Amino acid sequence: MIPIAHPLINDQSLKLIQKYIESNIDNIKRGIKHCTKKVNSSDKGLLVLSADTTPMDLITHLPILCEKRGLEYCFVKNMSDLKSAAPESEYVSCVFIEEENVKELFKLN
Repeated sequence: MIPIAHPLINDQSLKLIQKYIESNIDNIKRGIKHCTKKVNSSDKGLLVLSADTTPMDLITHLPILCEKRGLEYCFVKNMSDLKSAAPESEYVSCVFIEEENVKELFKLN
């Protein structure tokens, strides 16, 4: 797990996020390039990052951008936790969920 992986979401929130991703695949952007574009455009939503991304430098800029833009972000333990976002791929390092009320929807702290 990378040292910057905070906040790490709990199992209940992870299950809610996975269910949302499976049922709303059109509202999901996956991959570092697409997520960076979404964060930079200040769209409302939730950025979910994988805590086992290597090298970690691939995603270390994203939490900083989220804080500057006032967006919510969180980490999951493994890339495989985000597999439902990209069924054709085994691993996903980050996803952006386009949704207005992410704190209430996913029960984030």
